[in-house]
Amino acid sequence: MNPDKMRSTYGKLVYMLQDAGSAEVQRAVGFDVRGQIQTVHSELEAMGALGLLDDADVPAAVAPVLDAAGREAKAEATVRLVERYGGGKDTARASIERCLLSVGDDLALIEAHVAPVDAMLALLRRHFTPSGSPDRAASLAITAGRAGARLTHSHSTQYAYVEQSLLLWRAILVQLPRMWAIAEEDLLSGGDYRLRDTGQGYHRVQSAPRVGRFMGNVLGGLQAQVRAGAEGGRRAGLALCAAE
Repeated sequence: MNPDKMRSTYGKLVYMLQDAGSAEVQRAVGFDVRGQIQTVHSELEAMGALGLLDDADVPAAVAPVLDAAGREAKAEATVRLVERYGGGKDTARASIERCLLSVGDDLALIEAHVAPVDAMLALLRRHFTPSGSPDRAASLAITAGRAGARLTHSHSTQYAYVEQSLLLWRAILVQLPRMWAIAEEDLLSGGDYRLRDTGQGYHRVQSAPRVGRFMGNVLGGLQAQVRAGAEGGRRAGLALCAAE
């Protein structure tokens, strides 16, 4: 977790739950204070309404509102879903609406995070090419010790470095809410932590196997995507040479 976040009220709560989840504290208080995160899936499952997740009206009900027409379509879709899955009980109807709002908030947050990265990728690909240009002003090459650079990269290496860094960050941001939940599971799993100076002050440090597996899957998927793109580009180049 970002150490800055762990200085907030949320961080203090997690620290308290970490300590309260120890065997010694559980014996003293007689119960485990930790509980599972309440998710949209668990709420709908408890209501017997998991079919909502596959309903054709959901995309319109959770989409960001960009204009008056979108606002009207969103409201109409929400009403239909509440009627369809909430029945006549006010509590159930309120739960359905809250689930839709939660999904909508999640999508809006992801879009706000991902849009700047997509914009940067578009700028990179619009103004530069992987192979470079004869124009030195269009070169991304860097030399260690010059202009603050710590590495020496040719244009093609730096282009790949920047593009893959943005792609990795995008892949993480798309699943950031899930990653946050997984990180919390690791923090509250009952594993022992150690107090260490991380360079940003003293913090609790412990293993994070769930986050490790998650990041391994994200990185593996991105590597396969990059390899597939490179192979596609190589085949296109061979086809062009053959045509010539």
